[in-house]
Amino acid sequence: MLPFDVQAISCDGLGSVDWFHSNSDTGKNFWLKTFVSDGSGMVNFDFATEMAAYTPYIIAVPGNTWGDSWRMTGRAVTFSGANATILPTAEGSMSGNNYQFCGTTAASSASNIYALNDAGSNFVKQTSASIASFRAWFEAISITSLSLPSLGIGSPEVTGITDVLPTGSISSANCYYTLDGRPLQGKPVTKGIYICQGKKIIIK
Repeated sequence: MLPFDVQAISCDGLGSVDWFHSNSDTGKNFWLKTFVSDGSGMVNFDFATEMAAYTPYIIAVPGNTWGDSWRMTGRAVTFSGANATILPTAEGSMSGNNYQFCGTTAASSASNIYALNDAGSNFVKQTSASIASFRAWFEAISITSLSLPSLGIGSPEVTGITDVLPTGSISSANCYYTLDGRPLQGKPVTKGIYICQGKKIIIK
């Protein structure tokens, strides 16, 4: 999580780099994904279209699979922005039904969280953790969710969002829906991703 909107990214030895913005995107350098939904023991991410300030993301970079001319592992990566108001300490989050994806701009400590393991394959439960600055983690919303030892990472290939339309007794053109299609009464007050008029809306 960064304290500014990212406008450019560079990597030592590679110059300017960019992420895959969709499943059909080609010729990009790394993956940047945003939290979109959760289930029992699973958190789902989809392709990010922007890298916004105070918003947590998950990033994956290639090793030597494509050759050294694409390798980002072990190289300094610089994220750049402009005209930003930087807060010395700030946290941001995106909420699902069972878990909250949190990020911080300052080092801190936390208990009973799910932190990404070294392999980058799961978020593993930690009863006590030191969190580095600009890092993200998951917190359970319910006690039942907290009992799980780890959270698997899924990528649901979210599609068909433009087909979500108001149904039933809700007829307002400004209705908001959760990602699993549940209508909300009025504008959401909890941070997260919602659907309104067929578009993804991020509440920060």
